[in-house]
Amino acid sequence: MDQERYEFREVEDARERVAEDVRSVAYNANVVERGKEAAQNKIDDAKGAVMDRVQGAKDAIGSAGMRVRDVTVENPIGMLLAGMAVGFLAGMMLPVTRFESERIGPMTDQMKDKMREAGGEIVRRGGEVIKDTIEATKEAATASIRTQTAEMMPDDTASMT
Repeated sequence: MDQERYEFREVEDARERVAEDVRSVAYNANVVERGKEAAQNKIDDAKGAVMDRVQGAKDAIGSAGMRVRDVTVENPIGMLLAGMAVGFLAGMMLPVTRFESERIGPMTDQMKDKMREAGGEIVRRGGEVIKDTIEATKEAATASIRTQTAEMMPDDTASMT
């Protein structure tokens, strides 16, 4: 009786191993299904990454919107000037139409010349301001060093100079 049970158990174990081998062979042989699974996994990963990026962009836009609202409330004139600057830059990027070239072309050339002259003047004045600032800083530093040196010297030495 024990012998029969032992043989029966061996047959069951062998049957299980064969069934597992058959499942494994069937899975390995089904290349199309495995390819679909791999592709679906890649698609799911890509969708997740895109959704994360979209959510990050939404958060950044929301945060920037809040900051813009805060600045607008605190400094509406600054926002007006910034908006005008953005509009000006956007207009400069657009191509010039034939109508604009014919009607406004000469005025544009005059304005460009005036802007170049004004830019040169700004650069010249800016250079002068920078030189004056550097000179004033040197003088202030020298005076500060003299004052600190005088404060650090004993009274006898200070009276000798």
